[in-house]
Amino acid sequence: GWDMAGSHVAIRRVAVTAFFLEALPEMQRRSKEAEDAVGPDGDLEDAATVAAIQTFFRRGLDCGALVDADLPR
Repeated sequence: GWDMAGSHVAIRRVAVTAFFLEALPEMQRRSKEAEDAVGPDGDLEDAATVAAIQTFFRRGLDCGALVDADLPR
């Protein structure tokens, strides 16, 4: 939240970075499957799922947790 103390900034940074790095392999896999238009259960990926995957990568880049090399090709 906006009311966190200055001493919490470093811990928050570590938590946010950990979130993105832990989710990265799964999101890369899902991005590849979305490219193929097939989800993990064999169903077609819908537009909302693709948008959520793109948002994950954009937010990860914006906060500095991810780098360009982490992006799916």
